[in-house]
Amino acid sequence: MKILDEYFMKQALKEAIYAYEKNEIPVGAIVVLNKNIIAQAHNLTKQLKDISAHAEIQAIGAAESFLKGKFLKECSLYVTLEPCIMCAGAILWAKLGRLVFGASNTKLSLQKGIFSKESSLLLKSFFKKKRKSIIGQNL
Repeated sequence: MKILDEYFMKQALKEAIYAYEKNEIPVGAIVVLNKNIIAQAHNLTKQLKDISAHAEIQAIGAAESFLKGKFLKECSLYVTLEPCIMCAGAILWAKLGRLVFGASNTKLSLQKGIFSKESSLLLKSFFKKKRKSIIGQNL
């Protein structure tokens, strides 16, 4: 797996170089399915005048178009910089199966695991209740 990860991260780095050459923040991303690149992108925030045009968002959108669906469960995203909160949200909503990133995002301090069990139980209970409600309506 390490050799494949290195290969795909090199492809993401190529995208980051394209961004650098366009005077964009040099971040590149690719989406891989079954060892094949199905989408590649780099930051386009300046070119598109769109603060949400991050490499990850661009790559996820291209992968969804390629697959004609919004979920990327079997895909891996390779990105040269740890995703920001916005991109992390997109990664979660797209249900990407795996994330591999290069540089850490030093602008963000994360702490995880505080009351994780309680939080998880609350969420599971909520969605279990919702599923029962939906099933009851369909009867």
